[in-house]
Amino acid sequence: MPVRDPRLRIGGKVTAKACHVVHLSECARRYGINKHSKRLVGTVLDVTTTPVSITTGRTSTLITAVYDFGESLFKEKTLNIRSVKAFVLPEDEGMSLIEEIAAETLQTAEADMEAGNLMEESVEAPVAEMVETPADIEPNTLVDTEPNTPVDTEPNSPVAEIVETPVDTNTLVDTESKNPVATVHQTEWYVNERKTRLDVNGHVYVRHFHIRTSVGDLIGQDSDNGVRFSRLEYFLLMFPPTQLTTMCWLTNTMLAQQNKHTITAGELLWFFGILILTTKFESSSRAQLWSTTAPSKYIPAPSFGHTGMSRQRFDNIWKHICWSEQCPVQPEGMSTHVHQWQLVDNFVTRFNEHCSENFVPSHLICVDESISRWYGQGGIG
Repeated sequence: MPVRDPRLRIGGKVTAKACHVVHLSECARRYGINKHSKRLVGTVLDVTTTPVSITTGRTSTLITAVYDFGESLFKEKTLNIRSVKAFVLPEDEGMSLIEEIAAETLQTAEADMEAGNLMEESVEAPVAEMVETPADIEPNTLVDTEPNTPVDTEPNSPVAEIVETPVDTNTLVDTESKNPVATVHQTEWYVNERKTRLDVNGHVYVRHFHIRTSVGDLIGQDSDNGVRFSRLEYFLLMFPPTQLTTMCWLTNTMLAQQNKHTITAGELLWFFGILILTTKFESSSRAQLWSTTAPSKYIPAPSFGHTGMSRQRFDNIWKHICWSEQCPVQPEGMSTHVHQWQLVDNFVTRFNEHCSENFVPSHLICVDESISRWYGQGGIG
């Protein structure tokens, strides 16, 4: 005799609430507000009936099914038959959900198109004559037009012709200010509306950037789709090798004076990596970055000790690192700010020379300062 209840048939389709299949917290993460009502579709694997009471003859039926969570995720669960319902197809099987959405969108588009056609038929007023006059052209330089000259080419035309006045840079008045409006870095700046519209160096052709490796290969846009080079290798391509050697020598001199362990080029690159990692965390002190206590249950602890460098070692390098040669004592006749800039001057020079030899910029160039203050997410100062 065939089984009428599909819940009792092996291979039958059933549904159960997701909160009965997995933990409620997992349902809240996946389904949000529907965590108590979301139902999952499953396939029956086994049906077991066990007696509950011999005297009354009561039995309990357990259904083991595998439920589909989507994204190729399945879970097997055994539930009481009272928590499992038979899967019923929707009444409207002729159209899928995607087809329903497409049909609704098509109907909306047809309605909008019909409304647009009605609006076009109702518009009968002619468009007024438009004369385009650039705001930055002097009134005396505009091309004169006869006031009684007809503009429409056809009688009773609903749309008037648009008259454009060409812009001639030669007719712009050379209104350069006599006095400079600003003086920056011993350079005087003037206002001139005409000269700012002239192409100083002519047309700029499109050119892509590329980097030259030590063996002469060129790496540019879309040239490393196979990811042959790591991030560290790209960093070393743009970092001057002489700068790395000089920094090790200068920093070791300072560390030796304080009886600290010397540094190698590998440890210096290690230090650079931790500096970059600090930009991903927000903290008020460096000590918090080595903390193993999470600031909240949603944010993990930084635990910078897992990088392999202790906080004490990082602080020693941070305190004694040198980027450029500086005179120990300020020479007589040298200003204070020039003496302070010696801390980075040679580094900037080496970097610019390295870029001029190994880096070819594209046609898009942003002229900026070679050094600027860092406004990171948090700070390690």
